[in-house]
Amino acid sequence: MSKVQRQKQTNKEFVDRIDADFDRWRRKKGKANNTRNLLEYLVRHNLMRQTIINRWMTLNEYEAQIQLTKSPKNPKGVKSYAIWGVEELLPLGETQIKANIRNHSTYFRENVFKFP
Repeated sequence: MSKVQRQKQTNKEFVDRIDADFDRWRRKKGKANNTRNLLEYLVRHNLMRQTIINRWMTLNEYEAQIQLTKSPKNPKGVKSYAIWGVEELLPLGETQIKANIRNHSTYFRENVFKFP
């Protein structure tokens, strides 16, 4: 079996195991089978780390703040005001916000992995 085939098999097995484990967890907790509870499960079981959450929130909120700072004089928005807006909402400093924007702006694009 090639490395690509093994990776596809691993991806499928990962999804199957998470699905089964999530189902057991939600039944034990008496929770519904929905996206919100799946995300809670992933965070509680350290499958989605706080740094990933902060990066996603930074990029998502930064785009929203840029939209708020757009004007006829500044059609692209004002980056410093957007960063300050993000800083008011998230538990991150200006340096970390800038680093997230600079280093992780492409991180959350759809992945090319194919799940069988």
